[in-house]
Amino acid sequence: MEKIAPLSNRHGACGEVHCLIQAFNQEGVSGIYGGTMRSVQVRSQQSGGDAHGTPIDPCPDYCTPLLGRLGINF
Repeated sequence: MEKIAPLSNRHGACGEVHCLIQAFNQEGVSGIYGGTMRSVQVRSQQSGGDAHGTPIDPCPDYCTPLLGRLGINF
């Protein structure tokens, strides 16, 4: 994935990247091109509040360009 979107100052550990790795492991290259993905906040039950499951945009520095290059809508 580094060839598609250099990491720059990001760690690449966002949920979007983990989903792409799982798709690649299951389906190969065809599993990571096209399609639709939605990101949501994930919080533990102990954190309180109602943020868990709230839709969020992919991070602008790494995930947004990566998903765009892969033709993934979000």
